[in-house]
Amino acid sequence: MKRLPKIAILAVLTLVLWGYIVGPLVGTFQRSITGASPVSDYMRFFDFRDSPEGEAMLGSLLISVLSVITSGIIGVFLAVILQRWDFPLRGVCQVLVLVPIALPPLMGVAAFVKLYGLGGTVPQLIGDLLGTDPNNYAIEGLAGVLLVHTLTMYPYFYLSVSAALELSDDSLEEAAYSLGATPFQTWTRVILPMLTPAIVSGSLLTFMSSMASALLATASSPSRATRVAISWTSVEN
Repeated sequence: MKRLPKIAILAVLTLVLWGYIVGPLVGTFQRSITGASPVSDYMRFFDFRDSPEGEAMLGSLLISVLSVITSGIIGVFLAVILQRWDFPLRGVCQVLVLVPIALPPLMGVAAFVKLYGLGGTVPQLIGDLLGTDPNNYAIEGLAGVLLVHTLTMYPYFYLSVSAALELSDDSLEEAAYSLGATPFQTWTRVILPMLTPAIVSGSLLTFMSSMASALLATASSPSRATRVAISWTSVEN
């Protein structure tokens, strides 16, 4: 009798997973292989020279890898600064650094365009200061996609690395220093190996999120890539 509630819960979870996740995935795959030439349809995504789909896939992979690198650098740096250094208003900074997660994607689109796009505030200020055309300093295209991905996805690294640093054993670092290790050796041989699982998890989340949002952008013209990428992310979310 005690096992009945567990079996009922398991049955409900199975139905939900099948109805909303597994079932749609299986149905989508079945439809994709029932066309006249399903193999050629799939191969177009890997034809990086002559196929628009292949060019979009290659561009998405490039943007995703670059997003992982830039987001990782910023996220890990902020996690180390805010977890290991003690300074005034550190608690406030720890909250503010997570604002990109709470920011609605559509608001992020508008804010980025108003600040850095054509006719944006930052290009106008630089143009007025230097006496040149402000549009020369506007960020758009794939560079804009990478910038927005970095500013919105670094929290994936920050959260995982911060948790790993908070749970790490400080005695290992003290032992390394007592044995004559330099700060660089301590970071590369003691701390970074402990942070590897956190960095890997942040990399996977960033890569998947970037792939989901950059595919349509790289298939579009460079002048529209930034807005399309972030707008596509807002539709998915």
